[in-house]
Parts: sequence; C-alpha cells; structure tokens
Amino acid sequence: MLFKHITGLDDERLNELYCRIAEAFESRPSKRGGPNAALSLRTQLIATLMLLRHNLTEEMTAGIFGVSQPTMSRIKDKIEPVISEAHAFSEPGLEELARN
Repeated sequence: MLFKHITGLDDERLNELYCRIAEAFESRPSKRGGPNAALSLRTQLIATLMLLRHNLTEEMTAGIFGVSQPTMSRIKDKIEPVISEAHAFSEPGLEELARN
C-alpha cells in the first residue's frame, strides 16, 4: 500500500522510519503497547504521521483507525517524540512533514 499522500513519506522512507522507531521501542521498558495494543506499532506510526501531516483532530484520526480519542492521544504522545529522536530522514524533517 502506498502511504505517500497520507504520511508524506514514500514506502521506503516509511519503512526506514518504522524500523528505527521499532528499534527505539525495543530498547525501552514498555508499560503499554505490547502484544495487546489496540493498534500495531506500524499503524500507530501511520496514524501519528497522518494526524501531523493533515492537522486532523485526535477524535477524527481515532475514528479512522477505530480507537477512542484518548487512545489516539496516548499514541500520539508516545510516537511523536520518538519520530523526532529517530532521525530516520533528513528531509523532510518533522516540521516540514507537518507543513506539506
């Protein structure tokens, strides 16, 4: 599936970012988001990028992905800082991605 219009990243960059984020989460002790998480880590990443890129509300993004708004808020709060830490791509940066 092509996510370029949804996330701003082509499949290769999205996969690279996902791998770096998955690696970052593997090295951290996890309180939530394990095997019983509402969305897979990859889907959480896509939802967060979609939310940032299109300036959607958490409520709308939650509805699209079939979770509650509080769950979407927790996902965004968990994933967004790790995107910044991952440095998986130099262009566009997180700010640039949100603007496009």
